[in-house]
Amino acid sequence: MRVLHISSRYQLHKAFQWAQGTLRADWTQTSPTWIANCSNPSPPPHLAQDAMKLIAASRNTESTEFLPAAFYLLCVFGNWAGVTPNGPSIAQDDLIIILKGSQCLARAWGRTRAQYGASNDYDFSPSAREAQWWGEFVANSTTITTVLNAMGFTTSPVLPQLAMALNPESLKTMSTDLKEVVVRDAKRHEELYFEGGHVVLALGPIPTLLRVQRAMLVTQSEIFRDMLGIPLPREDGSETSVEGLSDDNPVFLPDDPKEFACAVKVYYQHMLTPLPEKPDFDFVMGVLRIASKYYFHRASEWAFGTLRADWARTSSTWQGHLTNPTPPPDLGQNALKLILASRIAGSTEFLPVAFYFLCVFDNWSNVAPGDPMLSQDDFIILLKGSRCLTKTWGSWRSQRQLEYGYIPEYEAQWWKEFIADNTTITAVLPSMGFA
Repeated sequence: MRVLHISSRYQLHKAFQWAQGTLRADWTQTSPTWIANCSNPSPPPHLAQDAMKLIAASRNTESTEFLPAAFYLLCVFGNWAGVTPNGPSIAQDDLIIILKGSQCLARAWGRTRAQYGASNDYDFSPSAREAQWWGEFVANSTTITTVLNAMGFTTSPVLPQLAMALNPESLKTMSTDLKEVVVRDAKRHEELYFEGGHVVLALGPIPTLLRVQRAMLVTQSEIFRDMLGIPLPREDGSETSVEGLSDDNPVFLPDDPKEFACAVKVYYQHMLTPLPEKPDFDFVMGVLRIASKYYFHRASEWAFGTLRADWARTSSTWQGHLTNPTPPPDLGQNALKLILASRIAGSTEFLPVAFYFLCVFDNWSNVAPGDPMLSQDDFIILLKGSRCLTKTWGSWRSQRQLEYGYIPEYEAQWWKEFIADNTTITAVLPSMGFA
């Protein structure tokens, strides 16, 4: 991997060719080593890490040669207990590829497991030969081709690279001259700029000004209580300058103005347009992120309460999404955003349902590439759940075929019944570390 990175960066063509040639021995679909690793019931833990590193290196070098083999191995890998998280985050585009492959693998295994049972004296119960059957299944060329096609490796597997966003942290250290230039271009927020004894906040790289009550900020937020209680000296040291008293000298904050406004509106909703009874998901996420960062406790409580209507395990809305034959495409991205926001907020309340939903979500075709990134720790949690779901589906699907025979038109209905069944949920959540 080191040779591949360096040779690509500095265009060392011979070294790059050597690295690719070395990798071909273990990381192509025709490699006996790769096939053996896929079918091994207890593969070395480092293989999963190697696959993730290979995907990251391939993206950096704009090479697609090893992506199919690396993605497929992650779909079938079965020894996550020994993997120590230590590597790059997983881009949403690559995460979606993995989930598409895992969904396809689960469906194919359900049918194949039923066939194995039917050809072995109708043994549909968990069998001593289960590991052998699984190894044969994942190493089968038909399985490999089917799953790779589902992941988009029939033509070009390259997805658009994620754009890097401007880092607003630079506002913290901007010079006085630059601040003056930026302030001249600032515009007043149409709702959250109040007259009177308030604090002027400048949000974002090209600031949006909010003028809000100082008392509200210091009573509702521990961070602002400290921030607004300490006057800052001028650069020439001549006298004390208090930021936030005017548009010319606002308190600069690096946050997205839309998200910050979402959180503040929770406190001003009785003075402004009332918040909708069912607010937009991204609005709630904005409130949660800002509330977590600045310790706006009441806003956090509002966000959590709103999320429970759709993202609690007992929620009829969440259960309805599981059985919906065509769930809205944005639900997959919402689950990702909820995981990231929960990690930022230090909350685990919604993690089980969000991870489970990603395991079973099967409408990725209309999801536009976005920018949420899943940490490698969370990526491994997700793959553990997908693997457990696949194995559980194999046994469940076989039992249905024993009871009703093979009825192809019932396949989709059985799948929806399976993923919404409490027994399935109870089996998959512990595999991801959720009680």
